Amino acid sequence: MLFFVLSGYVLSRTLSGVAIDCESLFSFYAARLFRIYPMAWVACLAAGLYVIFLHSSVPTIGASQWYAHFWQPSFDLKTGAMAFLTFKARLLPPIWSIRVEVFGSLAIPLIVLAIRRGVGIWLLAATTAFSLRSSSTITIYLPSFILGALAFRFQDRLGRYLGAVPALVASTIALLFFRRISPGWQFDVSYHAVVPALIESVSAATLIIGIVERTWSPLRSEAAVRLGDISYSLYLIHFIIMSITAKFISRWLVDGDSRAEALMASTLLLTLPLAALTYEMIEKPGIIVGKKIAGTFRSRVVRFRSTK
Repeated sequence: MLFFVLSGYVLSRTLSGVAIDCESLFSFYAARLFRIYPMAWVACLAAGLYVIFLHSSVPTIGASQWYAHFWQPSFDLKTGAMAFLTFKARLLPPIWSIRVEVFGSLAIPLIVLAIRRGVGIWLLAATTAFSLRSSSTITIYLPSFILGALAFRFQDRLGRYLGAVPALVASTIALLFFRRISPGWQFDVSYHAVVPALIESVSAATLIIGIVERTWSPLRSEAAVRLGDISYSLYLIHFIIMSITAKFISRWLVDGDSRAEALMASTLLLTLPLAALTYEMIEKPGIIVGKKIAGTFRSRVVRFRSTK
């Protein structure tokens, strides 16, 4: 939830002071396209290779039912194409949230425009009411992006209140533990439960406002900034690394708790350097290409306007 709300906050911030027209829309969408997809394609390719060459040939001993249903032993061309478009998560489970991110990114300019015209709260109310009657993950989490955009819009008004320590503590507790109020809201019962998703989104929005207001110094450290840079790659590839690592750990260790601890530690140690590598080799070049395309488009628009 923090990820979706933060996306709404950051993306609306990038459009701050920018007119919502064809030029800005093209630049925005080009930047998002090359920010999201290159690494997603690499992760899907790696997942496909894992499924084809390793998943079935080297079984994971003692895998839980939760884990067993994710990887399918085979997939067809359509499944692979839908995964590469981030429309289906069958090939790579974390893709589900990237699909939500793609549609949220498409909606952000419209959300920003609605907020500028003073109907942002009404848009939030309408999408929230619709999400209560929908089973689509995109619809369920769209209010999160709106809340993020509204958090940026009202940062100046609410910052001094939400930056106080009691507000930070309260929003953190609500974000982490609200689902425990009802057994029906637990992740293993209803992962996409609407009501806790909404409450968590509100909590995330208030937490983001408070942290930005206090300019918390640990988040500005070199290590934290670097972790933020590689977080997208880290998220996309960790499940593949975990799946490969589990095949070996399940043979070396018998105790369930020891397996879990070893799996967490080894996955983190292996994924961090690999995420740093893919960030430098895949993400950064993609970001540069997106900026160049947007810049080229803007310069052509300027030349066209000057000739009129």
